[in-house]
Amino acid sequence: MPRDTALTSVVAPAGGHAVVGRGVPDDVWARVESSLADGRAPSTRRNYAREWRGFAAFADSRGYRVAPAPSAAVADYLLHLEDTLTPDGARAFSLARIELAAAAIKYVHRQQSAAGSDGGGVGEVPLWTHPLIGDTLAAIRRRYARTGARPRRREDPLLLSDLSAMITTARADAFSWRRRLRERRDTAALLLGWVGAMRRSEIVGLTTDDVALTPHGWTIRLGVAKTDQTGTGTRKALPVGEHLVTCGPCAYLRWVQCHTAFNARGRSGLIRLLAGPDPHTSHICGRAPVTVVVAPLFRSITAASDLTDRAPGGQLIHGIVRKRLAAARPEVDVTRYGAHSLRAGFVTEAFAAGHQPVEIMRQTGHRSVESLLIYARDHNIHSGNAAATIGL
Repeated sequence: MPRDTALTSVVAPAGGHAVVGRGVPDDVWARVESSLADGRAPSTRRNYAREWRGFAAFADSRGYRVAPAPSAAVADYLLHLEDTLTPDGARAFSLARIELAAAAIKYVHRQQSAAGSDGGGVGEVPLWTHPLIGDTLAAIRRRYARTGARPRRREDPLLLSDLSAMITTARADAFSWRRRLRERRDTAALLLGWVGAMRRSEIVGLTTDDVALTPHGWTIRLGVAKTDQTGTGTRKALPVGEHLVTCGPCAYLRWVQCHTAFNARGRSGLIRLLAGPDPHTSHICGRAPVTVVVAPLFRSITAASDLTDRAPGGQLIHGIVRKRLAAARPEVDVTRYGAHSLRAGFVTEAFAAGHQPVEIMRQTGHRSVESLLIYARDHNIHSGNAAATIGL
């Protein structure tokens, strides 16, 4: 989407007419939209645009000034979301959705202020720091908690034992060349995502030349990531696995072999590579990496088992985790797992192994210890817990 039209919908409600706020010049909004287009990840921009449209339509219907909006108007909107019910009487908006709406409204006002217009209501402190909004959100959180509502459940961590079982089962079930093709892709995605503690968008965003053998060992290079929106770039270690099953560099090379075979001979090249036995009994990651055409690493596979030139969506990683876990651990509730289980699993295992937060953050890319410790509080409560060693 072109830069100048990427977020026009941020200031246009569903009806289509522009709600620019009384007294706010069009050129100010143009600068706001331009800033929004580059200031957040695409998914965040889409979510913020949706929430801003909702607020703009609400404010317009109530006769409130839209931008800059009075803090009371924003508080009224958040309470409106809380009170909105579905036909069966359930809350229409989750707590996370209400908090997202508040974040979007604050963000637009901050950007408007940066563009040279007053970001708060008339005679008020800036809207994004106004205590009325924070107090309103706190009250909503307490009411949601009293009625049994909880924040969105985080996905369970995928532990190393489960990861190993998933890969072992996938290889054992790969009895045809088509299954072997998908096993190589899935294994590489699982191992690189887990060892690299990556988000699903980062996994599917990899290209073939983002994994490389350097004089210091194998590395993964990320481009624009959630915590690196400026594109400075991040490198992560991809150590050779102590066990063959969980060796990330080997999995990468085996999948890249499929790229090379298909690029050279199409589907017949894949059949020649994958039709025979595939024991994988020794490491191949000590060899010089093959030279491949730069392309999305986890390029999509068609129903006919051809490789496309397109990168898949992040939902592919979500599906791989659940499919492979269900096959390896049929007794497990796979709905508790997803793509983020790879990142959570690495952090959980790292804490259990006694690593310090700064060592873990070097691989995960977390900016603060507090964010990292969420994993420890949620999934690692038994490790280092005084209750376990107090002598009960």
